[in-house]
Amino acid sequence: MNEPDAHPVRHHVRGPLADLRKPVGATLVTVGAYVLASLAAGVPLVVAPGSAADKPAIAARVARSGAGINLRKRRPKPDAVADAVRDLLTHPSYRERARQIGSELDQLGGASAAADLLERLAETRAPLRRTGDPWSSPAKSG
Repeated sequence: MNEPDAHPVRHHVRGPLADLRKPVGATLVTVGAYVLASLAAGVPLVVAPGSAADKPAIAARVARSGAGINLRKRRPKPDAVADAVRDLLTHPSYRERARQIGSELDQLGGASAAADLLERLAETRAPLRRTGDPWSSPAKSG
């Protein structure tokens, strides 16, 4: 009888975004895609910025938020990825921050709320101004 692996890995190269709405893993390793889906599910990330122009900025925001690690390389060595995943699994603060951001995203109302805001903008031509940076680190108490 085979014993299940203590740390199952789900290798997901491409596929429907819906697959990430019910994450089975403890972390997501990405090139900067599926970041909001991962955070909405409370799953921390390891980001190796891809080649698209926005990916380095996305990776930096994930790291600055405390919800993941920015590998800062488009093609990191496997050991660097493994070390980052181990770091995420060892330090619960990443998962806690990802869950906090996920809760905040849930409170914002998702696509339905975004559609309502766009309809309001189209009708009033007055944008809704928000303050603060949702990607900033949580305030330190003490």
